[in-house]
Amino acid sequence: MPVRLTGRTTTVDTTTGEVLRTYTSSAEPTGSLLTTCGNRRASRCPACSRLYAADTYHLIRAGLSGGKTVPDTVRTHPRVFATLTAPSFGPIHNRPTAPGGDTRPCRCHQLHGPTDPRTPCWARC
Repeated sequence: MPVRLTGRTTTVDTTTGEVLRTYTSSAEPTGSLLTTCGNRRASRCPACSRLYAADTYHLIRAGLSGGKTVPDTVRTHPRVFATLTAPSFGPIHNRPTAPGGDTRPCRCHQLHGPTDPRTPCWARC
């Protein structure tokens, strides 16, 4: 949820005492300033989660090379990008080919045709 702020602020040059700028929420159409709540979870605040979605790259980069309160020493840590497939999907059928281009049997010991629905689309192409 956006946060509704009301009040005023004045920025003063401490050397000269000159007022550099002032702001008051009463000048806003609703009488308050709407700002982001900062919650990245879409279930809590869809608007803010969309706003902060672009930060994912920077968060991952900081975790790999340091920055944003992450020490630079993380650069020397080992890195792993693991891809896991749930076993509930079962075996994947494919159309392996020999070096000459001939189709070989799948691991299920059958030859699958180019339109066999058991093969995923990337294996049929």
